[in-house]
Amino acid sequence: MTQEALAERLGVELSTVGRWERGAQLPQPPMRLKLAAALSVSIDELAGLLGAGRTPPRTMFAAIS
Repeated sequence: MTQEALAERLGVELSTVGRWERGAQLPQPPMRLKLAAALSVSIDELAGLLGAGRTPPRTMFAAIS
């Protein structure tokens, strides 16, 4: 899935997905539910992928490239 497709599926701007990928911003909690569903992962898996810091690892977005 491309960033464009993910943005469209989630109803967000492409720039928002870019900020998530760069770690400049994390998805808000309600959006995390939608993001997990779009990426076919559980919330627990998504939380693990997001990590404790502000920068999500590249593996989170490997599924959408």
